Amino acid sequence: MRDGIRPTAEEYVSLFMYRGQNCGGYFDSKEGRAHYNKTPDKEGPIWAPDGMVIYYWTSGSADDKNAYDITYSGEVREITKITRQDYRGWRAVRAEE
Repeated sequence: MRDGIRPTAEEYVSLFMYRGQNCGGYFDSKEGRAHYNKTPDKEGPIWAPDGMVIYYWTSGSADDKNAYDITYSGEVREITKITRQDYRGWRAVRAEE
């Protein structure tokens, strides 16, 4: 992981799992879309399956007013930076030393 507060969309997408196996995802930054070999589900290590959070902020911005978030099913979306939706969280990242 890179230095920062939240993972990038690329980092999230590359870690998604389904039934204990990596989904083989990649993020196309030009399209703003994630692509997977298998559709992910709400599994660890990213998600707490029992938790209420179903969206995470990423560290990326689409533009001045919109950021990217990611859903538990792997969709990367543009969302206004001032949203107040419930069930949204973030993951802290510790810089590798």
